[in-house]
Amino acid sequence: MGSGAVRALARTARDFCARHVAPMVAAEGKDGELGRLGPLIDEAEAVGLMATPDPEGHGHEYGVWGTACLEGGSTASLVMLEEVASVCAGVAACLHVGGLGALELAGSGLRARRVAVAVIEDGWRVPETVIDRPPEGATAIQAGDGGVAVTGTTAFVHAVPGWDGCVVYGAGEGDWQRALVRRDGAGVEVAPAQRTMGLAAIETVALRMTGATVRPEHSLAPRSPRSYLTRHLLGLAAIAVGNARGAVVAAREYAEQRYQGGDQIESHAAVQALLGDAISRVEAGATFLLRAARGNVDGATALAVAAAVKLRLTVDCCQAVTDSLQVFGGYGYMEDYGLEKRLRDAMTLKTLSVAPDGLRRLVAGGGR
Repeated sequence: MGSGAVRALARTARDFCARHVAPMVAAEGKDGELGRLGPLIDEAEAVGLMATPDPEGHGHEYGVWGTACLEGGSTASLVMLEEVASVCAGVAACLHVGGLGALELAGSGLRARRVAVAVIEDGWRVPETVIDRPPEGATAIQAGDGGVAVTGTTAFVHAVPGWDGCVVYGAGEGDWQRALVRRDGAGVEVAPAQRTMGLAAIETVALRMTGATVRPEHSLAPRSPRSYLTRHLLGLAAIAVGNARGAVVAAREYAEQRYQGGDQIESHAAVQALLGDAISRVEAGATFLLRAARGNVDGATALAVAAAVKLRLTVDCCQAVTDSLQVFGGYGYMEDYGLEKRLRDAMTLKTLSVAPDGLRRLVAGGGR
C-alpha cells in the first residue's frame, strides 16, 4: 500500500477520534463514558475503521487488519491503531482484536457479526515452545458425529463489544486446528473475567467449552497461530506508541501553559529532561515499529521480531508515559488530566498476552 493511501487512512482514524472517541473519553469517569462504546464501535465499523468478516463491509479490505494486510503488509493497520490509541488505548484495543478476529475468517465464507480469538488454555500467554505444534492439554478439536466437538477452557479472551463468535485454536490429530464457536452455542459457557486495571474498554471473558458441537462447515483450515500472534503483538506495540504519544502531547501543552517562578515550566531544565526522554522513546519506538511492519508476518523470524518490538516498545512507552505524568507534578495522578488513565493502560499493555519473560524467551529462541 502506498504512502498516500496510508496517510488517507490515518486521517480517517484521526477524524473519527475527534468526532467520537475524544468526547467519550472526556466524559465524566476515570475511563470516560463507556456506555457510549457500543455505538462507537458500530460507527467505526460503518466508516471502515475496523475490518469485518463481511466482504461487502467498508473495512473488510482496508480497515484495521483488513485483508489488504495479507499482501500489503501491516503498516496501514498499525498507523491507524497508533492514531486511535493517541486518544484512547482501550478503544484501539477493541478495534485491534475485532479486526484480527475478522481476518481469521477471511476467505472462509463464514459469517459472524464480530469475532474473538482464543489460543491455548491460559489465554494468550503462549509458551514459546508450542507455536508450531499444540501443547499437551490444549483445547481438543475433534471430528465427531454430525460435526466437530470442541472441549477446553481459555481464560482472558479479549473481545470487541457485540461479539457473537470465537475462533478457537486447538489440537486435533496432533496438529493445530481452528473452529468458529458461537457464543450462544450448546456446550459453551462465557464468564466475565477479572477486569484489568487498564484498557477498560475491552471485554475480557473466560470461554469454557464442553463438547461444544460445531457444524462441519464451521471448521476452519488448519494452521499454526504464528501469523496471528505476530500481528497481535505488533498491534499491541502500536497501541503502546500511540498511548505514549498522546501523553507526550498532553505534557507539552501543559508545560507551555503552566507557570512557576515567573516562567513557563517548559523552560525548566528538569521538565525539558523529562520531555526529551519521553519524546525520544516514542519516536524511536515508532521507527522500530514501522520497520517491523514492512516484514513478512509468516517468515521464520517474524514472531521473534514482533516479540522484540512488543517487549521493547511497551517498556519504553510506559516510561514515556511516566515521564509525561511527572511533568504535571502531583496533578498527573488526578483523573481530570487523563495521565493516570494512560499510565494504567501502559502498564496493562506491558503484560497483556505474552508477559515480558515469555517475550524474552521468544526473542532468544528466534520465535521457535
